[in-house]
Amino acid sequence: MIHRIVFPLVVAGLTAICFLPALSGSFLNWDDNVNFLGNTAFRGLGPEQVRWAFSSVLFGHYIPLTRLTWSLNYVLRGMDPWGSRPEPES
Repeated sequence: MIHRIVFPLVVAGLTAICFLPALSGSFLNWDDNVNFLGNTAFRGLGPEQVRWAFSSVLFGHYIPLTRLTWSLNYVLRGMDPWGSRPEPES
């Protein structure tokens, strides 16, 4: 019976430890340089950005809603890689 409780907790703990470095909040050198750093098309939420979101394909992916969320994140937070995190308490 104890295995049913301990094992999932150990797995959850190990998973959290493995992903802890991802919380540094910096851009990654996988596709962020193409999607965000070198791409100015998503920066804003006007007609040009909406048109771009629905008409562009990068890396073979057509993901207009994802690209619209990039635009919304940019409008709300700028180029902060942690765009969706809340402001820290002061």
